[in-house]
Amino acid sequence: AALRAFLEAQPTIERLGRYTFRINGREVDFSAAAALPPPPTWGQRLIGAALGWAADARPVLRLNWQQGEAALRKRLGDE
Repeated sequence: AALRAFLEAQPTIERLGRYTFRINGREVDFSAAAALPPPPTWGQRLIGAALGWAADARPVLRLNWQQGEAALRKRLGDE
């Protein structure tokens, strides 16, 4: 019964800031739970761009397909 009452409740919610709210008159700050990771460094962005390009390159796609096919054959016992 208590769970049903909790789930069916319609609290009054007022947004005070990006992560702060007033719920039934009580101020709640969710900023600790909503923290974002730091932005990527230029090196991380460069590596990500290179990997993104390589993942879409035809030779890399072909190699990935061949490795997957070889793994499947091995699993099925054909080799």
